[in-house]
Amino acid sequence: MKTTLPNGLTVVLKEQHHSPVVAMQMWVNVGSADETEAQAGLSHVVEHMLFKGTETRGVGDVAREIEASGGDINAFTSFDHTVYQVVVASRFAGKAMEVLADALINPRFAPEEIDKEREVILEEIKRSEDSPSQVASKLLFRTAYTLHPYRRPVIGYEEVIRSVDEAGLRAFFSTWYRAENMILAAAGDFRAEDFLRVIEDRFALVPGPLQAIRRSVVEPPQREPRMVTRRQSINETHLDLCWHLPDAHHPDTYPLDLLSIILGQGDSSWLYHSLKTERNLINAIFSCAFVPKDPGIFMVSATLAGKNLYKVVDAVLEQIDRLKHGEISDQEFQRARTIVEKDYTYQRETVQGQARKMGYFESVMHDYRFEEQYLQKLASLGREDVRSVAEQYFTPDNLTVVVLGPESEPEVDLAVLREPIERYRAQPAAKRSAPSNGPQMLTLENGLRVIVKPNRHVPLVSVKLSFLAGLRYETPACNGINNLIASTLTKGTLERSALDIAQQIESMGGSIKSGAGRNSFFLHMDLLSRYFLQGIEVFTDILFNPSFQPDTVEKEKQSIYQEILAQEDNLPALAFKLFNRTLFAEHPFGLPLLGTRASLEPLDRTDLEEYYRRIIRPEGAVLTLVGDLDPEATLRLVGDRFSALTSPSPLILPEQSDLGVDEPRTAELIKNKKQAHIVMGF
Repeated sequence: MKTTLPNGLTVVLKEQHHSPVVAMQMWVNVGSADETEAQAGLSHVVEHMLFKGTETRGVGDVAREIEASGGDINAFTSFDHTVYQVVVASRFAGKAMEVLADALINPRFAPEEIDKEREVILEEIKRSEDSPSQVASKLLFRTAYTLHPYRRPVIGYEEVIRSVDEAGLRAFFSTWYRAENMILAAAGDFRAEDFLRVIEDRFALVPGPLQAIRRSVVEPPQREPRMVTRRQSINETHLDLCWHLPDAHHPDTYPLDLLSIILGQGDSSWLYHSLKTERNLINAIFSCAFVPKDPGIFMVSATLAGKNLYKVVDAVLEQIDRLKHGEISDQEFQRARTIVEKDYTYQRETVQGQARKMGYFESVMHDYRFEEQYLQKLASLGREDVRSVAEQYFTPDNLTVVVLGPESEPEVDLAVLREPIERYRAQPAAKRSAPSNGPQMLTLENGLRVIVKPNRHVPLVSVKLSFLAGLRYETPACNGINNLIASTLTKGTLERSALDIAQQIESMGGSIKSGAGRNSFFLHMDLLSRYFLQGIEVFTDILFNPSFQPDTVEKEKQSIYQEILAQEDNLPALAFKLFNRTLFAEHPFGLPLLGTRASLEPLDRTDLEEYYRRIIRPEGAVLTLVGDLDPEATLRLVGDRFSALTSPSPLILPEQSDLGVDEPRTAELIKNKKQAHIVMGF
């Protein structure tokens, strides 16, 4: 329910009867961004003073009366808002509303209380100067913004706080605390019609029209990278990077929210996984998209040992570059969307969460029901939307870097710090139009040859990795080992069971198999192109981490024994088996592809693991990728995911007899069947 009172106060209400609790929040549309330089910090001072008595209530009575009812009252100030919030048992909601209204309509601003709060706020400023993260954050905003008031700290400047007086506070209060500039959001155990009548009674005396014209300051575009360093008496280095973004109303905010989760929120995010889990370069790292009423910034913040600074900057930009080249898997994309939906859902658990959400959306988006529109828009996005905003906003000239380091460490070399920025400036932008249809080839440093052939007629991708191996490398003692490895390879990894692999690949509309022939061993995957990145994760997990569990190996052996036995009833197969043994004699090609029971029975997990590691050598191997692909992004992905292939001891070709045939050879096998099969070969 939404209504506007005659004096202009906006009221949004939501009944919620699952518990006897009511939350009320008054959103005043004034914050530090509405202050002048001479007023910097006044919004925050007024917030403090509204708890320091009214014309009828003494110092401390505002909080005391709420808390005596078992409730809680608090407030906060931001760039764009000052918010007063009360949570109380529903039977005391009327009393709580009376107290809140009195504080917002009749504050005293007593000089002696102003002096007390002045000291409290000055102590807050001092504490912030001893907090490295706050120092770095203030330095970041001051550097990223050159004109806009977001460059100033919300808490204000010490010199302004020292000079504030009753007249200045009353003038500021009477200018901004107007019904037209306020939103009362409430959720909880009440009947909306009855609750609204109480609101109309309590807040009727709030003055109506706004007495100020909100200043509009446009931040000029950033034309080049900005870098600032400072040293302080601290023990770890604080690194902050940011890029300018649009405001909360811009449609790019939706994919930017997803991007921030993929890049730097949670242990599975790209930044944490790459810089912490894999390389241990940082102590902590996160990213977020700050999109307020006016244009915001995208921030990456990290704490680290100073010796790792240049590596960390380079590694962060490397992950940013991956975003710009579209290397987001469908699984990562779906995870980010789920996290956003989860956060909105959990806010509904409490009445204060619902009141805060309604107040924020009504204040910023002018629609307290904006959540539904937001989630619908989120559901319509694809990975390309995330890649596109990364490419648009994450440019070198839009970047600000702030380093706060220990005094005990050397000064940061700005020239060295600039090197990775300039290097990624030179990286070509991700191309999405007019792709080349011809094959593109690349040889990785480890020797793996890669061929990418785009084919955009259907949304499918086929991936095949082939190695020099197979029957040609077997002896009678290990005959069938290539086939046994191939049949076991996709039956589980260190992290995925056979069922996990099957379900994940099938959910991508795909299939995966491994096989062995006379000259090669391969792993092959087909799937829908939109799941390509997710599929590559499964593919490489199988390639690098097969488990070869003993029970699985034994099951596969039993299946092969049955297949060998079944060949006895397959006359064409018997005929070719006899033909190969006769033609090739002692050469490995004369051995059966499946092996024999005698050669397979001794093979165990260790034998398979050792042999397999000698198969998957990059030298002589070829990786082919065909289908609905971006060749450039695919080659980058391959370079990242397959460079771990190494070169252990190679498979040794067994000593082979001369394949020359001096005279005709014949062989026959008599079976009690009704047909005959003849095979001739040269």
